[in-house]
Amino acid sequence: MDPAPLHRSPAERWIVRVAFVAGVALAVAAVASWRVDAAPGSSRVDVRMSVNLTGELAVAPTGTVLFGRAMEAGTSRGSVRGRFSIRNQTPLPQAVRLRTRASSHGLDDLLWVEASSGGRRLFSGPLGELRRGSRRAIRVEPGGRRTVRLHAWLPARARAGYTEDREDIDLELPSRSIVRR
Repeated sequence: MDPAPLHRSPAERWIVRVAFVAGVALAVAAVASWRVDAAPGSSRVDVRMSVNLTGELAVAPTGTVLFGRAMEAGTSRGSVRGRFSIRNQTPLPQAVRLRTRASSHGLDDLLWVEASSGGRRLFSGPLGELRRGSRRAIRVEPGGRRTVRLHAWLPARARAGYTEDREDIDLELPSRSIVRR
């Protein structure tokens, strides 16, 4: 056995250390880049639905009322629920509808939304239809409070439609006073 490798010069030891560190860094970079993408045809999306105060209505909680992380179409991870309450701050009854604005149109046909209050369905259909507003309204008496329950899901047929993204949805509450005659 040759004893020379045990007695390296300071320059040789420095080169070996630099080569070792470079090799480790290269290995870490390679492992970090080996990411498995979502399978073709799968859908994965983060969905956040938020609601805020209006002049006529108090809303609790304000902000995010429904959140789904890494939702996958056609699985138990593809469905999320939320709820919020509305309180009428006016002296007249209010007819309150629901309407959405989303950060993009990518989920308009893929994400389904259902909203109900007091056991009555206000809306059920694709997100894009809710941009036009719910056909049914919630009647909220002066000082009265109503709870709205939300359910959003990616049905199995949405598997090929969307891959790894995020959708921020603002839920608006347009209302009109109901004048008693």
